[in-house]
Amino acid sequence: MVDLETKNKLLKELEKTGNISISCARADIDRSTYYEWLKCDKEFGKKMKEAMKRGRENNCDIAEHALMLKVKDKDLGAIKYQLGHKSPRYKPKARKVRIEH
Repeated sequence: MVDLETKNKLLKELEKTGNISISCARADIDRSTYYEWLKCDKEFGKKMKEAMKRGRENNCDIAEHALMLKVKDKDLGAIKYQLGHKSPRYKPKARKVRIEH
């Protein structure tokens, strides 16, 4: 039987990483335990899913910040990525492909 402290530790790790494997390892539980709780403990399953969602959102924020630092440093790859994904003016145009037999 796993105690409440372990469950809370897992929730904290999910909020940090957004990753099941890493969070389970840091909480010292088997990955299969996560899926068992998800299936059997619906209320705690909701908490785990929400914590993981917040963790993934945090990771996206960190990645966007790192990207913007690269843009600020005039990294051409980062600049191309930023413009190509965030500005309609620089997005690659969709090509129409016509296949004839």
